Amino acid sequence: MKKLISIVLCIVSILSLSACGADKETEYERIQLTKDNYSDYININVYVDDYSFVVSEQTDLSKRYDISVVVHIETSKKADCTFEGVSITYSPFNTALWQYTYTVSSLPDTTLNLEGESHISYAATKANSPSIDISTSVLTSTNNIVHSIEGFVIAPKEK
Repeated sequence: MKKLISIVLCIVSILSLSACGADKETEYERIQLTKDNYSDYININVYVDDYSFVVSEQTDLSKRYDISVVVHIETSKKADCTFEGVSITYSPFNTALWQYTYTVSSLPDTTLNLEGESHISYAATKANSPSIDISTSVLTSTNNIVHSIEGFVIAPKEK
């Protein structure tokens, strides 16, 4: 009788352990990215390097400078997701002091890989500046930087 009870207890224990090991598969949904929701899934980092300046005008009392920098925009994903056919067109900055130069189109654009990574660079110049103050906060601001976005994010469904 003790053997029978032991065997039954073993079988019950094994069945209960195997039930605990059953994982539910995560369900994913395909979400259209928009200017309103992209920031839930994508980080945008903007930084500046390769500063240079030349004297553009000189008098006995003052100098004026042409300043140039290279602006970089990088993306990375925020959440456990992948990306499908995502392209972003940037509206880099809105200022009369700095002008940007991009070779392919009027606004810089990029395509994200499946992991949400991308990198784009362009030149920004400030002509005839009275100082070599390279205040780049306007260049690195991410406020309203996305002009348009297309594509989808594949993300876990919210419960």
